[in-house]
Amino acid sequence: MNFIHPNSISSHYGINTLLWYFTSGLPMIFLHTLPFVFLGTKFDKRLTIVVGFTIFIYTLNKHKEFRFLTQILPILFIVEAHGIDWFLKNFRSKFTRWIVPISFLLHILFGLYFSLVDRQGQISVMTYLRTNLISNNKQNYSIDFLMPCHSTPYYSFIHRNDIQLHFLTCEPNLEEFNENYLDEADRFFLQPIDSLKNRFQSFNASHLIMFDTLYNQVRDMFEDEQNFFVKDILFNSHIKHTSRHGKQIYILEKTNQ
Repeated sequence: MNFIHPNSISSHYGINTLLWYFTSGLPMIFLHTLPFVFLGTKFDKRLTIVVGFTIFIYTLNKHKEFRFLTQILPILFIVEAHGIDWFLKNFRSKFTRWIVPISFLLHILFGLYFSLVDRQGQISVMTYLRTNLISNNKQNYSIDFLMPCHSTPYYSFIHRNDIQLHFLTCEPNLEEFNENYLDEADRFFLQPIDSLKNRFQSFNASHLIMFDTLYNQVRDMFEDEQNFFVKDILFNSHIKHTSRHGKQIYILEKTNQ
């Protein structure tokens, strides 16, 4: 389906360059230690063949992700260790002995930041909703997530079948080949104001969840009609990762909820 089908499922979620794993994937994972990975490939040909073959197969797919490399990370760490070992043996100095502990510390810091700080709002917004809605006895909550699809967890966090959750879907087109196919999320972000008005007719939402990037585009609509007000604003990220994501998450509540 991903390699042969004209409506390749994965390519619907993004098309990357042919050398993406070498220009973005591996550099993002290994950071400053990437040269040691390439250096270590000359010390174990079998592991190098396994890594090279795996990356080659994934390179054939138009859509590429960091997580696709997860299964070969243990092998890559071994290859990296060969490179570090050779470097430390051949370049002895006061500086080189600090390479391993400094590298370890940097990876710990980066790991903590991207695990606990970056994009934390996409998780904490669910905690916020669960804490504030479940403690309330009202039974007519309907939450509409106006975000890129699958930006947050859903019922796995809410655990309430009497609270309706809606989100912008992004199913690929599997019916017939159509180069101009747009999923629901694409159509929404193409004309957010008109799409939001149409969505109000389909869903009687009590809460709207959106990134600041979208809120800045439709805020005049809320100020004019005054059906919703900003209940809270949560921090999400220091970095705006894509044009549809944002640094803050807005929680809007319908008047008289």
